Amino acid sequence: MSSMARINDGTVVEVLKPIDGFDISDCFHPDILAGCVPCGDDVQPGWVLTEDGFAAPEPAEEEAPPATE
Repeated sequence: MSSMARINDGTVVEVLKPIDGFDISDCFHPDILAGCVPCGDDVQPGWVLTEDGFAAPEPAEEEAPPATE
């Protein structure tokens, strides 16, 4: 895994990816990386960190339009 995810309240808020040909530690300051966790390249902001790893959020249920009389 070459990407790192910044997590806030169990949710990915940012995914850091290195420039092609470089290691992630060459692209970001160690203080920034210290607050991140390794993740797969498919992880996106909004995903959640679970005990089993990262997961896409469940789609929100759409509200039915109000009934008209």
